[in-house]
Amino acid sequence: MSRVELVEVEGADRLLRRMFGQMEKSYGAVPYTARALAQIPSFVSNVAGLGSIEFHEGELPMPLKLIAKLRVAQLNKCAFCIDSGTARAQKEGLTSDKIQALSHPNALEQASWSDEEQLILQFTDASARMEVSDALFAKMKEHFSEPQMIELTAQIAVETFYNVINHSLGIQSQGFCSLPNTGE
Repeated sequence: MSRVELVEVEGADRLLRRMFGQMEKSYGAVPYTARALAQIPSFVSNVAGLGSIEFHEGELPMPLKLIAKLRVAQLNKCAFCIDSGTARAQKEGLTSDKIQALSHPNALEQASWSDEEQLILQFTDASARMEVSDALFAKMKEHFSEPQMIELTAQIAVETFYNVINHSLGIQSQGFCSLPNTGE
C-alpha cells in the first residue's frame, strides 16, 4: 500500500481529523497521500491548498482540466492519481473511451477529441516533457485566455508534484474508480 506509515484518522489530532473529514466528503475516503503527509501535519494543509487547483471552478472548464490531470498521471504512471483522477473524470462525465485513451502513448489517435481537447493534450504532453514551443503556446493563445492557460499549467504542475510524492512513497491506488486500468 505504501512505503511509509499512513496516519490513522482516529489517531490524528483535532485539526487533522477536521481536514480528513473534508477530504472524505470530497473523495469518499481520506486519500492515502494525505495520510502519509500527515506525519508532518503542516504539510497536509499546504499540500491540500495546492490540490485545490483541481477543484477550483475557474476559467478553464473542469473536463479540460481533468483531461490534463489524468494524462499527466498516466504519463508518470502514478497509480493513485490514475485511480483518483479517473473517478473524478467519471463524475464529471468524461466518456470511458476518452478516459481509456489517455493511457496510450498516442492518446490523440485513440478517441474522438474536440479541437480544444486536442490542444489540451498537446500542451499537456509538451509540458510534461518540458518542451512547450513558442508555436504551440501561440496556438493555445488562439483558443484559450491567459488565465485559462495559467490554470491549465498549474494543474499540470500540481499533478506532477502529486505523482512524484505518490511514486516515491509507494502510495498505490485506493479504489476510487470503477475502471480496471489504474496503472498498476
